[in-house]
Amino acid sequence: MVNELKKSNTGSIDYLFRGDEKLLGYATLSNGWVVAAAPVEAEILKSITLMRNQIITTTFICFIIASTFAYIIGGQIAMPIESLTRFFKRVSGFDLSYDKSTLWLNWL
Repeated sequence: MVNELKKSNTGSIDYLFRGDEKLLGYATLSNGWVVAAAPVEAEILKSITLMRNQIITTTFICFIIASTFAYIIGGQIAMPIESLTRFFKRVSGFDLSYDKSTLWLNWL
């Protein structure tokens, strides 16, 4: 481990100490001293796992909300187009009768 510390000014080393996996992070200061910290790896990864789960949950909820809005807005856009299509199909078949349910002008 000491040889690895001498190789570079900064870095990290994984090692096992008393049954715990530890991650040693070190850096050499401008005065030549070496500062190191060696927390248990599980402590570091615990917060990362929690954050990952929160991101996945938030993404899923946002996806559901966005899909719902897209469905509603898509329906609002498609309704007048469908109504206009029905109207033009009826007129193309020379059906010029007045039908209040197909007033496509209401959508403009």
